[in-house]
Amino acid sequence: MNSAVIRIGFSEFPPARMGAEPGTERGTETELLRELCRRMGLRPEFVHAPFVRNLKFMEDGYIDLMIGVLRRPEREKYMLFLDPAYSGDIRYVFCLRKGEQTKLQSYEDLRGMVIGTTNGAKYFPQFDDDDSLNKDAVRTVYQNVEKLLKGRIDTFIGEEWMVKFVLKRKGLENAISMAPYRFSRPQDVFITLSRQSQFLARADEFSGQIKAMKEEKVIEKLSREFIKSITLK
Repeated sequence: MNSAVIRIGFSEFPPARMGAEPGTERGTETELLRELCRRMGLRPEFVHAPFVRNLKFMEDGYIDLMIGVLRRPEREKYMLFLDPAYSGDIRYVFCLRKGEQTKLQSYEDLRGMVIGTTNGAKYFPQFDDDDSLNKDAVRTVYQNVEKLLKGRIDTFIGEEWMVKFVLKRKGLENAISMAPYRFSRPQDVFITLSRQSQFLARADEFSGQIKAMKEEKVIEKLSREFIKSITLK
C-alpha cells in the first residue's frame, strides 16, 4: 500500500533547508522532516516557494505543513502549531560591512539605517512591530548579502548560525561582520499544520512523534550528522 503524500512548504534557509530544485532538498530541518514523515507513515513532497508564499499556501490549504515557524496570533488563525516546539534556541544578529560593525551598538542605532529582512519572516516582537524602522525585504539571505556588499542596505538581520554558515560558505568572513548588538532571548520554533489540511485530525500523533524525537535526542543527532556530511567552503 502506497504511503499518503504530505505536501511540505520548502524555502531555502541554509543550513536548515538547502536545495533550489525539487529532488535536491537537504539540510538539518529537512532531515528532521523526513524522519517525522517516516514515523508517521507519510511520503513528503516538498513544494518550493518563498517563505511568505508558503504562508499563503498554508492559509489556502495548498500545502499541509511548514517548519521553522515562530508563533504569532495572526498565524494561528490558519495554522496549528504542533507542541512541543522542536527548537527554542534562536539568536538574531545584524550584519554590516567589515569595519562598520561598531555603528550598531544598541537597538536605537537601527534608526536611520536601511535594514535588510526576508519576506514573511518574523524576528522578535520589538523589531517586527516597529514601523518606524526602514526595512527592505527580499526573498533570500543571499540577496541581503549582495545588497549589503553593494551598499544598497546598511545592515541585515538573520539567525546567527545561518549567517555564520553563509558567510563561511561564501568566503565573506573578512568582508562582513556581525554587530555588537544582537537579540538573544530564546524563542520557540515550531512545525505547523494547515488548518485546511487533511492531516489535521492526526495533529496529536504529530505532536507525540515530535515529543518522542526530542526525548530521544533525534533532532540533535540528525543535525550533527548533516553538518558533518557537508564541507564548508
